[in-house]
Formats: sequence, structure tokens, C-alpha cells
Amino acid sequence: MLRPRRARPSGRLHPRQAQRNAARSDTLQKPLACSGAAAVSRLLALILTVKSAGTKKPKVAAADLAVVKKLRDVRRHRQPFARLGRRLLAEQLTRFVPDEDAPIAEIGAGDGQFREWLPERLLSRITHTEPLAIAAREARKRHPNARIVRASAEQLPFADGELAGVLGSCVMDVVSDAPAVVRELSRVLRRGGIFLHWLDMSTRLNDAFEVLGKADLVPLPNVFSDPSAARWPEDMFLTARTDLALVLEILERHRHPFAKPLRQYLAVFSHVPHTLRPALAEYVQLSESATLRSALQSMFSAATELAEPRLRERLANFQGRPVASARFFENRLQEFFGANSGFEVIFSDIVAEAETFTLGADARVRYVGSCVGEQRELPRIPELRLCPDRPLPEANEGLREFGVFVFVTRRI
Repeated sequence: MLRPRRARPSGRLHPRQAQRNAARSDTLQKPLACSGAAAVSRLLALILTVKSAGTKKPKVAAADLAVVKKLRDVRRHRQPFARLGRRLLAEQLTRFVPDEDAPIAEIGAGDGQFREWLPERLLSRITHTEPLAIAAREARKRHPNARIVRASAEQLPFADGELAGVLGSCVMDVVSDAPAVVRELSRVLRRGGIFLHWLDMSTRLNDAFEVLGKADLVPLPNVFSDPSAARWPEDMFLTARTDLALVLEILERHRHPFAKPLRQYLAVFSHVPHTLRPALAEYVQLSESATLRSALQSMFSAATELAEPRLRERLANFQGRPVASARFFENRLQEFFGANSGFEVIFSDIVAEAETFTLGADARVRYVGSCVGEQRELPRIPELRLCPDRPLPEANEGLREFGVFVFVTRRI
């Protein structure tokens, strides 16, 4: 899911789960022993309770509550960058979406967060589609004048060639059947119509793990360098399974406390290809645990200190490299919208905006950044920035930057 990481939760924003409805009957209680006006009041309350006993209230399913919570988490993550997001989105829409009266649509609209960033000129043209009832209800509450339709991205309620454009925010990495979505977009878009996908949260890791599952590589959360130091946040660190097995051997020999969780982690990557679900579960647990991340950070130095001289030489040749999980998603989009899909890709890159803000008297954070969900807060302005050409802030100012992966393809 949408989703913030580190400072954000890893990963997704519009989970597609079956909706369950249940009913609950009001219970009746005996009237308390009382007299006079109190007795009459109690009797009237009992009569009203009996009359309403036949009215059943819908019970909110746990899955629905999880969806609402996730959407609210994403909203909180986006809020500090809302002005930058609106500016960036307006620039991309002006560049790629025709300024005319032809209808456009949004897929996977969630609770309507994307609508809040859309330029005024598009609000009357757009129909928002969302498959989850709970999310669609939230969107209608927030935007009573918007056209919101319950529909999946695989079955859109539009005629062939009806739309001039389709927008999607953090949706193509969570749909259950991406090729079917591509075929449906090809159907509803007219020739020359645009599909614009916006990813400002971290991508779901399925695409990355499906690729890595066929290689003898083990992914770790990148705790060894600053993920945001690269334009595409390098949130993942890849290493050979044999190298990690050597580290495990050393740690176990010296009964290091991290040996047990490392053995459990390596167990799910012991076969090639490895099984996707347990591998993802182990990675997420490691990524979201501050204790495990801290232990992982010191694991290699501990192994080097504990190792015998002959093993120390092997550890010195240890090789690993940071990678951006969003790049795996980009590659998958390139495949989905390739030459045989009826589309041509016209843009695929990180776009960014920046603004300054006035520092408070006791401000400890001078830089705030978010790029594809990877957040960082620093007491100083970093040398590597998303908008390096922008002037540096004054002494009493801080800098806020916002980066988004924008993918645009045209129906041919």
C-alpha cells in the first residue's frame, strides 16, 4: 500500500480485499425499578428500543478498518508535502493531459486524496473509480460533489475509446492483474489518450522479490548507507547468499545474539527460486523492527572482529550493492506497456519540487525530504538534493523537497 517507509511503513496503499458485511441486533435491558416520571421515561425508552430492535446496523469488518487506517497513515505522510505535490502534479498534467472537455478518469481512487491535489480545471471532467466500498464511502464523504463509481481497474464503466486520459496514484503495483488493467486501459482510452501513473509512496516489493527469487541474491534493508543519497532511493541492499552464510557461521560459533534471527532469515532464501510470501514476510519484519535493523547494521563489523584471520580475508572480499526497489517497479511498467500492448512510453523518471520554510527558535531539523516514500530529516542541508539547481536557503530557513516517480504512456 501506499505506504511511507522507515519514517514510513513499507508498503501498500489500496489493498484489494473482499468486503464482508455483518449485522448486529440491539440488546434489551430490564428497566430498573423506579417510580413516577422516571418510570415513564424508562418505559418510553424501552418502547423505542423495541421498535428499533429490528433495524440492523452494519458491522465494520476488520479488513475495512485496516484499509481506512492505511489510507489515513498515507494522508498524514503526504500532508507536509501537499503544496509541493499539488505544484508537481499540476506541472505534469499541463505537460501531458490535453486541456479540453473530453472526459478523464482515475483508477484506484481510494478515499479521494489525489482529487485534493488536482487542478481546478480537471475536477469537472474526471470520474473517480474505486473497487472497495469502504474507500469509496470515505471519498464520497470528503468530496460530495465528485463523480465516484465503484469499479475495478480491470472492468471500467466506460465505452471503448471514451476517455482522453486515465490517472492512477500508487495503484499499478497493487492491482491483482496488471496485464488485464493494461488491456482495459487500451480499451477505454482513445488513440493518443494518456495514462499517467504517480508514485509518491514506497512501492510494494513483489516485483523486486520475483526477480531476486530467481537469482542467488539475498535482499536486506539498506542500513549501510543513506538510501536518499541517490536520486532513486536505494532502500534495498543485495548480497550473495554464500557471503551471508559465512557471516552466520562466524556468529553462531561465537553465540552472537543475531545468529538466530539471521539463520531464520536465510532459511527462506535457501532455495532458488525462493517462495515469495515467506520471503516478503521476513524482509518486512526485518525492515520494520528498529532492534533488528540496528543489529543488522553492526552485524558485519561484529563478524569481522570475531572471525579468525583466514575468515577475515574472505570477509574482506564481501560484496554487496544498494539498489532502488522502485526501479524494479519501473521495469515492470515498461514491460506491461511495451510495444505489444498498444502503448508507447513517453516519460518515466523522478520529478521533484522544493520550497523553503522558516526555522523556529529551537529548530533541530533544517532539511525534510521525501522521495518515493523514503523520508529523511537532517539538521543540515545535504550536498545531494532532489533539486540541486535551487538556491540554498538563508541561515534562518530550512529546505523541504518532494520527489515522485511519474510514468506516462500514450495509447497508439
